[in-house]
Amino acid sequence: MDNNKPQKTKETNKTEPTKSPQIISDKDYCEVKIFGDVYKLVSNESNFGKLQEIAGEVDKQMRLISTKYPEFPKYKIAILVALNITDSLFRKEDDALKQEASSKNEQKKKNSKEKTFSESDFDRLLSQQKEEKFIMRIEKLINDIDEVL
Repeated sequence: MDNNKPQKTKETNKTEPTKSPQIISDKDYCEVKIFGDVYKLVSNESNFGKLQEIAGEVDKQMRLISTKYPEFPKYKIAILVALNITDSLFRKEDDALKQEASSKNEQKKKNSKEKTFSESDFDRLLSQQKEEKFIMRIEKLINDIDEVL
């Protein structure tokens, strides 16, 4: 038999590679219970709490849908939960993008106002300096005239 070709297992009828199985220690597994079924998930120990939290949310949503549609089989309930979670994720991504765009727009407005404000200040200051120089010249002219008179 060729070791590179996938083989179908007798129990699941799924295709699996024939290479030697990866050995995973018990500390790499996290057991979660969702809608009455226990699932053994591969994970590192630092993710166990997060996996439990995620599984708890999936279980909660499956139970909620099953109370509304008790005639639905588990797989349909699971599909509805997957759709709800995906919809929620997409909405949050859309909200985040809208928030980011709004923030960038506000920053542009703020920067634009700051430039206008600083340009306005500069113009006012320049105008004020010109007036002061003009007044000083006039005063000098008046003094010069007074000296002549």
